[in-house]
Amino acid sequence: MNTESLVPKIATLIIKKNRIKLFVLLLVLLFLFPFFAVVNSSQAATPQIAAGGAHTIVLKSDGTLWAWGMNAVGQLGDGTTTDSHVPKQIGSDNKWVSIAGGYDYTIALKSDRTLWAWGANGAGNLGDGTTTERHSPVQIGTDTDWVSISAGWPHTIALKSDGTLWAWGRNERGQLGDGTTNDSHVPKQIGTDNKWVSVSAGWEYTIALKSDGTLWAWGHNGLGQLGDGTTNTSYVPKQIGTDNKWVSIAAGEMHTVALKSDGTLWAWGTNYLGILGDGTTTDRWSPTQIGTDNKWVSIAVGDVHTVALKSDGTLWAWGQNGYGQLGDGPTTERHSPFPITTVETNWASIAAGYFHNIALKSDGILWAWGYNGMGQLGDGTQTGKASPVRIGTDNKWVSITAGYAHTIALKSDGTLWAWGNNQYGRLGDGTGIERHSPVQIGSDNKWVSIAAGLAHTIALKSDGTLWAWGYNNVGQLGDGTTTDRFSPVQIGSDNKWVSIKAEEYHTIALKSDGTLWAWGDNYHGELGDGTTTDRHSPVQVGSDNKWVSIAGGVAHTIALKSDGTLWAWGLNLNGQLGDGTQTERHSPVQIGTDTNWVSVDAGAYHTVAHKSDGTLWAWGSNLNGQLGDGTTNDSHSPIQIGSDNKWLSIA
Repeated sequence: MNTESLVPKIATLIIKKNRIKLFVLLLVLLFLFPFFAVVNSSQAATPQIAAGGAHTIVLKSDGTLWAWGMNAVGQLGDGTTTDSHVPKQIGSDNKWVSIAGGYDYTIALKSDRTLWAWGANGAGNLGDGTTTERHSPVQIGTDTDWVSISAGWPHTIALKSDGTLWAWGRNERGQLGDGTTNDSHVPKQIGTDNKWVSVSAGWEYTIALKSDGTLWAWGHNGLGQLGDGTTNTSYVPKQIGTDNKWVSIAAGEMHTVALKSDGTLWAWGTNYLGILGDGTTTDRWSPTQIGTDNKWVSIAVGDVHTVALKSDGTLWAWGQNGYGQLGDGPTTERHSPFPITTVETNWASIAAGYFHNIALKSDGILWAWGYNGMGQLGDGTQTGKASPVRIGTDNKWVSITAGYAHTIALKSDGTLWAWGNNQYGRLGDGTGIERHSPVQIGSDNKWVSIAAGLAHTIALKSDGTLWAWGYNNVGQLGDGTTTDRFSPVQIGSDNKWVSIKAEEYHTIALKSDGTLWAWGDNYHGELGDGTTTDRHSPVQVGSDNKWVSIAGGVAHTIALKSDGTLWAWGLNLNGQLGDGTQTERHSPVQIGTDTNWVSVDAGAYHTVAHKSDGTLWAWGSNLNGQLGDGTTNDSHSPIQIGSDNKWLSIA
């Protein structure tokens, strides 16, 4: 239970009854919130929805937890790093009571008031004392008095039943509120106050409410998102104005939306694309009222859009709409609240991701709309929706990969299908016959991840085993031979594989212990084992066990470690390794000294990566302008692409 779940009922009463008396009642309820959380912890769970950057989490009334969408760093918590385009249960526990989605991680509470987390952990944002990525829920400490949570990017804020406030994760902008800029890998108390009742974590800043109805903020303030009338960063909690009627808050990337007890809605911070909803695109450094309506009861904010619910059950949205995230059909940005499906009056709960939304109706049906590139809508597709769509079962495809002339796809039932050119057996159906429509590969229903090279395919099963088929001239299948395979063959007997990458003639894979393995063509040292000898079976790349992500070009490999460092090896003729040279490397070499890399991908002869500060970088061949720096000059070291710091994903 959290304060947001109280707001709709209380706000409706306030609108209809004597406001002064009920406001006093509201303050009493807010003050007693921790007590209520304790008393009700053994009751049935209240259905909840939460959205991360590109993943969605849903809590059912039976206490089970479900997730779908992007899973590159384990943010779904299912023990894998495989994206899911349909809801997938997280473990078998039925004691979950509250959830929060960070950009690429998840925090959740159980009915025994223990706190759990999973996903990315580079800044210690999971709070387990490490910076180790977690693919399944891990308990945060041993405390059993947590009552409310909020996840940002990438810091976490949580409340205890005694009214104290705790924070952990990245702190470079003072978002933890402890007066420093030091990251914390474990929960750290913010001051000594015990009157906190609600908290919301944004991008490098935090907004919080006290039981006396006052509003406080701290952290990054470059666009006025703290609401104190300045753009000055604050490293400790700072009161926003003198008002004591605040009842609900939501922090976005760089803007804040809040509700007062009189049902009015207020916003401040960046107003890019009309995200504040005041009819303008002017940034606001202090709270500004949105219209004159006093029926607002619930709010959710995305990257540059806002969604809000009124007491009459209608749903409204405003801000950016390039992906249809406003749900009004067109993709026109709105600078003022605009109704989503005007005839619908039974919306009950909302959650906003970066570019997508999830909402519940009073009949318990789940709906989604907006960007769907990682399947975060949960409708079985990767097609964006500009209007709400019910999360149905009519489309069962969940993952797809393409080679030079063939396609491999997964269905939600775990079956594997293929079509296209079938030379060398690359379709895996036991024949060499070209297929113009999907054919099932065998009868197995345990496939979970797939990767296609030029003419070979690699796939993972749910039991952690690795399988391959197709062209095998240089051992790219990893089965110890150079024999083409027309049906899947198992690679060794290990069952610890978690992530795979197939390039033209070589393959790279990660195990659950963080070790990195490679096989196939090694003419330019792209396997990273210190030689140029082709390998027909997996060989370990060094002895490190901190690898978390991999990418490769025609003959070079790029990999990311859990400490945020970036490493490369293989062909370097165009500077695609990014080490400042054109020297071929047969073992991993670090690219610079930065420790804030978060994502990397490679083209044939160039590499692109982005950092945790949202900046985008590229290096290598630039013959056709593929680096994006406005020239056609190769670069042998990472160069920043423009000055923007809002990049989220690369390919």
